[in-house]
Amino acid sequence: MEGKLKSITIKVDEETHRKYKVYLAETGLTFKDIFNGEMERRIAEAKKQKKEEK
Repeated sequence: MEGKLKSITIKVDEETHRKYKVYLAETGLTFKDIFNGEMERRIAEAKKQKKEEK
């Protein structure tokens, strides 16, 4: 990634945090991996939907 990086912060309750932490430890993924993958999937889906509407 070129240029300056920006941070994203979310607040979740303790139970949710624990759930996420356990899942990430079990899978070896990071929250960043999951977030980036999901955002790219959603962006591609939105572009596809926009294209179909034209």
